[in-house]
Amino acid sequence: SLNMSKQLPKEIKIYLNIYDFIPANKVLHIFGLGAYHSGVQIFDTEFAFGAHDNASTGVYETTPRKSTQGAYRKTIEMGTCVLPIEEIFEIIEELKIEFVGCTYDLFSKNCNHFSNALCLRLVNKPIPAYLNRLSRILKPFQCLLSKEFLAAHNPKVNPKHKRADS
Repeated sequence: SLNMSKQLPKEIKIYLNIYDFIPANKVLHIFGLGAYHSGVQIFDTEFAFGAHDNASTGVYETTPRKSTQGAYRKTIEMGTCVLPIEEIFEIIEELKIEFVGCTYDLFSKNCNHFSNALCLRLVNKPIPAYLNRLSRILKPFQCLLSKEFLAAHNPKVNPKHKRADS
């Protein structure tokens, strides 16, 4: 029957969309550094993580390659996921519980940590190391950075985005 051909594919391509969080990335990228935002694309939806003040999930859905958290840089094909779609949604639900908006931390729990966790679960492959290199380098110095600086560089979830728990 016609409906049988409409089944979801057995293999689902997983993409990582990368954005320049700051204009200085044009230079920093040459040195393997930079401040980046990332999201994981499954079909026509990009899943990402951002900060907000509530105890609800910071995981949200957006249009691929159209994040408001920076200028689109590039897409990397992370691999092929062979899990059933229900299992993919279960993994996302588990990560929504782990990645709560008010627990966002520039150094230890940012959008790239979320993308990495999701990619590891879906295709058993980490995101490129350079995406979080700057946060790893700056982590020991976070006490030197002012609260104002950190607040200004905590990307807030855009209210226009569909939160993934809606």
